[in-house]
Amino acid sequence: MHSRQIAQWTVHLQCDDPGLADGVFALLEEVVANGQPLEDGKTIQAGWSTLILKASTDGFHVLTANIRPDGALALGPELTGSLTVTRAQMHVAARTGIAPQDTNDRQYVAIAKGVLDHHAVVLQRQEAQFEGDSGWRIRSAESHEPPDYEAVPSYQLLAQRPSLLSALAIPTDYMVVFEGKRIDAILDPYDRNLW
Repeated sequence: MHSRQIAQWTVHLQCDDPGLADGVFALLEEVVANGQPLEDGKTIQAGWSTLILKASTDGFHVLTANIRPDGALALGPELTGSLTVTRAQMHVAARTGIAPQDTNDRQYVAIAKGVLDHHAVVLQRQEAQFEGDSGWRIRSAESHEPPDYEAVPSYQLLAQRPSLLSALAIPTDYMVVFEGKRIDAILDPYDRNLW
């Protein structure tokens, strides 16, 4: 458990990585510096991670939604997994020199049916088509048939193919090619490989 005094509030969070914990505290300090008070139920977006403040007698506890074994989300204090996804996304964007465009854990991705079992997949981001749409479309790299997409919340990729989450901060009009768990290429709108 990590704790820090932020203005008049004591904030507690549970994270195995002190660097990630410091990042959350810095984000909360920025929120307060911008004139927003910390209050019960306040939601703060930290890249892919949705953080929620819960008031208690000893201050505020930072919670996030974690995926349960049944695939549903459950609010809990463990931040390590969610923040690790955010860090991986920022690393991928930084390596390519691209300004990140966040996809949060509750936004939808459109996945071609059965594609997550394929070794090579293509992720392509386009303009969002509906409320809550991230713009991401995931299809097979081998098939040339028009895919039959199903929209699912991005957090479901944690259980089905977590390596794909690392690419979800790449912006609209870019394409990411995965070979297994590894990024093979990131193509800009002009088909230049930035990876």
